[in-house]
Amino acid sequence: SKVDKSQYYSQIGNRMIIFDGGPGTGKTASLLYCSKKLCDEGNKILLLTYNHVLRCDLKRLLEYAEMGIMENNGVHPQSSTKFFTDIFREISLVNPGEFGENFLNKDPKTNMSPYDEALEKLFNLVKKKSTNENKKILDKISHLINYDYIMIDESQDWFSLERDIIISLWTSKKIIIAQSPEQLTRGSIDFTDWTKYLPKREDFNKLPRRKSLRQRKELVNFNKVFM
Repeated sequence: SKVDKSQYYSQIGNRMIIFDGGPGTGKTASLLYCSKKLCDEGNKILLLTYNHVLRCDLKRLLEYAEMGIMENNGVHPQSSTKFFTDIFREISLVNPGEFGENFLNKDPKTNMSPYDEALEKLFNLVKKKSTNENKKILDKISHLINYDYIMIDESQDWFSLERDIIISLWTSKKIIIAQSPEQLTRGSIDFTDWTKYLPKREDFNKLPRRKSLRQRKELVNFNKVFM
């Protein structure tokens, strides 16, 4: 059913929304339906995925549906790595260019990459919400995080520190995610539970997507609705 008729749409902004299901069950299409509705209401949305190929596919689809990047509102698809590295550069936390291709490669001794270390430093800074240092950092990156809602595709494959930073920056109520616990493709990380540190069960709504559908067909159907 369309987003504006669904029971969960009224909960957006009040709790984390989770579309949960296996491959090809329409999770990404559900994100896009939500983004269309929110976009029509004048909201600015950041759509993140670690998958660069999927980001490109989403960008093209959003442009076809006339929901692409606009100056004041719209849906902005971006890779998670670019999002975080842009923040690293903005606050001079690390210069990824110094490491070249090794920026994402883990050191066998520490089992951490320069990217991992930068994430840890960033989280320690943004979690201290009441400090002057934190406020200065948020001011510096305000143009990078100036979104009303954030949507996460393939959230099961995110690093836990990436999750914790996102929740610290936006709060769980502004986050809508799509996850597939059995579809882990980003290296050897375990399933990342986005509800792990939420205080109460009422802080999120998990919506099962169990019917197996061909993803491309679902995305085409989404496109037809808004063309």
